[in-house]
Amino acid sequence: MRPGPQGPRRAERTRVKAPARAETILWDVLRRLGIDARVREGAAVVAWPEVVGPGGAARSRAVGCQSGRLVIEVENSPWMQELSCLSGEIRAELNRRMGEDLVREIVFRAAPGRKRQGPAAPPDPEAPR
Repeated sequence: MRPGPQGPRRAERTRVKAPARAETILWDVLRRLGIDARVREGAAVVAWPEVVGPGGAARSRAVGCQSGRLVIEVENSPWMQELSCLSGEIRAELNRRMGEDLVREIVFRAAPGRKRQGPAAPPDPEAPR
């Protein structure tokens, strides 16, 4: 204790910082590494099936997002038209989930013959060779 004009002072308390949240620390590290934007864009790709629902997810897939441009492969023209008509709503929902205006444009491209990944069907023994 140090004496002051009114007599001895109480020892000054030192303030202790509250512990940082793990999320805050993680985003700080990602920002320092320069990959925070890519991680956020990857989250938009991962969110695609949830946002478009089972029907849309079965017929399309997000293949990447860069600089606010989300690229979607669609199996046929009718579904491409359907998703294109809903693109404003889809983009708004993706951005709401991301908590920021991350997706500025959704680009649809045809991917005819695209199959859902999974085990291959066994060969048909009755098929002509």
